[in-house]
Amino acid sequence: MDKAVFKKSLNHFLFPQFCISCRKELSIPGIPFCATCENKIKKEYIPEEHGDFFSGLRDSESGHEIFYHNLISFYLYRKTARDLFKEAKFHNHSGCRNYLLQKTRHRWANLCPGSVLITLESSHPFLKKYARSISRIFDCESESPFYKKNRRIKAKTRNAASRYGIVQDNLFLKKNFRIPPDRNIILLDDVTTTGATLNYAARLLTEKGASPEKITAITLFIRENRIQRIPRQ
Repeated sequence: MDKAVFKKSLNHFLFPQFCISCRKELSIPGIPFCATCENKIKKEYIPEEHGDFFSGLRDSESGHEIFYHNLISFYLYRKTARDLFKEAKFHNHSGCRNYLLQKTRHRWANLCPGSVLITLESSHPFLKKYARSISRIFDCESESPFYKKNRRIKAKTRNAASRYGIVQDNLFLKKNFRIPPDRNIILLDDVTTTGATLNYAARLLTEKGASPEKITAITLFIRENRIQRIPRQ
């Protein structure tokens, strides 16, 4: 037996790997899902023809004006996809991050040329690592100009209107950041619940001179109730 194959088999025997969703032992190491959960997450993936949501002029939930042109998402935030997100973000699971990158990189091919990728601020390294990978693959300029005044504030369970107010008081754009002239902007967040963070971040960019028509918001995961409030294009 080849030494590499033997070593891989031995590691699998001594350190078995488990599906991140159902916790069954994996027959093939190096992937985050068993075959059953792989089929489940395929159903939670939003195909390209359905993943582009038109924002409209005003958010129907919070009542605030929308400051980006359109919203694109890759996965519904539920069940298996939620497990993928949590492992990648909160446990810094490189296998999950690589899985997500592999499944979504083709969606960036038409977006990156001539664009600046701007990542929202996060207390975990997952989003910046994902953005750096996309930037490196497609030779796209990447920036992280946002910062939060108070990282400890939790607003996940609040409605869109109150969450927008909390974000407004705590999310800021660095004073020395300059909007690249005549460039499309891709505004990236990991998950959208009410849409308040993405929208306020886009508003800050427009106050720096960016045109809403040139801002595309991308969220890796999106809650289903959020989709129901965004009219399709």
